[in-house]
Amino acid sequence: MQKEKNQRKIFLRQPKLFLRELIFETISWLAFGWFFLLGKGFLKTDIIDNVYQGIFGHKKGFVVFFLGREGKDSLLNYALCFIGAVILLKFISLLFNFYLWKKNKYIENNFFHLHQPSLFVLNSLIQLLCCLLLTFSFISVYTLIVILVFIFFNTWWQKKKSMKTEIFLAWQNRYVQRIMFFSLAVIFFLPFITSYLKNFIAKADTDTSGEMSKAFKEISGASPQLKNWINFFSKGSYVVHWIILTWWVTATVNRRVNDYNGFWKKISENGKQVNNLKHFYYYKYMLTKKQKKDFRLDSYNFLQIIPYFLRKKFLEKKAINSEKNLVNFEKEIHQTMRFLNFLEEKIPNEKKRNFLGYYLFNEFQEIKDVERTIQLIEEDGKFKQRLL
Repeated sequence: MQKEKNQRKIFLRQPKLFLRELIFETISWLAFGWFFLLGKGFLKTDIIDNVYQGIFGHKKGFVVFFLGREGKDSLLNYALCFIGAVILLKFISLLFNFYLWKKNKYIENNFFHLHQPSLFVLNSLIQLLCCLLLTFSFISVYTLIVILVFIFFNTWWQKKKSMKTEIFLAWQNRYVQRIMFFSLAVIFFLPFITSYLKNFIAKADTDTSGEMSKAFKEISGASPQLKNWINFFSKGSYVVHWIILTWWVTATVNRRVNDYNGFWKKISENGKQVNNLKHFYYYKYMLTKKQKKDFRLDSYNFLQIIPYFLRKKFLEKKAINSEKNLVNFEKEIHQTMRFLNFLEEKIPNEKKRNFLGYYLFNEFQEIKDVERTIQLIEEDGKFKQRLL
């Protein structure tokens, strides 16, 4: 009775987890938007150059490499629109995710729902908006600090929450790491390179006796396009941020497509593993029945194709050296096979059935997980019968 109560408690916690995440993340993104809005008062404040001037006595021109020179207000407004769009789409995404979970309560691993086509496309759109938002945060030091704090907060929150939903704007996202790294490099390292180029060009124009000056004039004279590029970078330009954004938006789209295809390919291939297990099991059963021998499942070939938690238990307890452990091991094998037959009977949807088979082979930790999944499927079936 206590066991059933504990299982029921775990089962009923899921709606509360979705509701808690929905409220908490909506509030956190609204707070982020409010702090971002306060950045309007700091758009023209050149904090980094002022600090650099206080230390070294002159400015380095860091501000040139932030986004926007004249239209920072417009860029900030665009960023606020992106934040509003993310809040709205995240709200819809979590509600849709909850609907999918409620529709298939027996699938406890939320990765299945996250890879449903509609939800996956919706979350991919949010990821692209986060890419844009991250780049637009490079309009001032203040907005950059605000988004960095929010990224650290999101990273902490992702580790704390028990419901595994889509991750947005956290260090776990590769595009966050890469855009931050390259865009910060543009701001803090490119000014020194452009300063060197400016000095070199000025020296080449005034000093005609040096070998480097002659070589530079010959090269730039032979290739005007090269000279234009050198002059372009020597003046410094925030256009590099747009190049980085385009690069990582393209990379993110390709990565999302590969993740989606790779996930369902992995699930589909696991269906072959389930079939191999069934064929081997029934082959052993028919063979032992024909030869009138005991039905033993301790062969090495069979151990290679059974679910991981069963194989691990067999090897750790050395069941082969104990008749009692071997009997218990074979009993759990029989339970697992009944579970696979149960899925074949109760779950007509092939994708759902293959996913539960994958979950059995890679995620289950003990035979109790099999029993709980059977209970959830039966409860879901009874609920649908009552609706009919």
